[in-house]
Amino acid sequence: MTEVVAQSLAARLLTGSLEGAVVIAAIWALCRFLPAVPPGVQSALWWVAALKLIAALLPLPVISVPLLPAEEPAVIAMAPPGPHIPAGGSAARIAVAGDSRATSPATTAASSFWTRVGIALWLAVVFVHAGRLTVAAHRLRGVVARAMPLPPDEGAAVDRIVTAAKVSRGAHVRTSPEIDAPQVAGVVFPVVLLPARTFDAAERSMMLCHELMHIRRRDLAWGWVPALAERLFFFHPLARLATREYVVAREAACDAAV
Repeated sequence: MTEVVAQSLAARLLTGSLEGAVVIAAIWALCRFLPAVPPGVQSALWWVAALKLIAALLPLPVISVPLLPAEEPAVIAMAPPGPHIPAGGSAARIAVAGDSRATSPATTAASSFWTRVGIALWLAVVFVHAGRLTVAAHRLRGVVARAMPLPPDEGAAVDRIVTAAKVSRGAHVRTSPEIDAPQVAGVVFPVVLLPARTFDAAERSMMLCHELMHIRRRDLAWGWVPALAERLFFFHPLARLATREYVVAREAACDAAV
């Protein structure tokens, strides 16, 4: 990893952490002191907070907005060396004053070394998170492949619920003994997985409606932004707070829609 890349990543992570903390704190205060804000709006706000964190790492173009007139660059006329400038005179004092804020080469090298080490550790943790997500996605595909369709006598009731939920995309409903809670899998071709346990008609309808609301809201696609922000900023406690609050508000929004 080159020094330029490490310095750029470190600066973006620091900027994103500070700016993201301000945005997350503002949203937390809004949701805390205005509890009447609908859950759907709260989930959208927390999603924007997560997007703010990710945007700090993207190479977005910088747009300058001239609020004040630009300052004219200072021009220093360098007089040619001659006998009229005494040794150790004003020119020497200017050179010394210009170098007073310069850091020593040893300090600069140490700072660059620790920056590269920190970015290398950050990349290692990010790769670990990516590996865990890949393994979890592979396991979920296996669970979906082994899931069983609902009994024929429940198919008509499920079709009525899907129609009432106004899900634009067709959703398959299956049961699986490998899960303990209902969930949705698949972004393009969603599948609702229900636990293979005995539920009465009302409980099954409520669970199915809740999961269909996730499909209707496209939560699986939108949820990648908070999940990615939490893993890229794993060291940031407020990033985890934003993701957790997003999930809570998203579930409350689905319950309200049901």
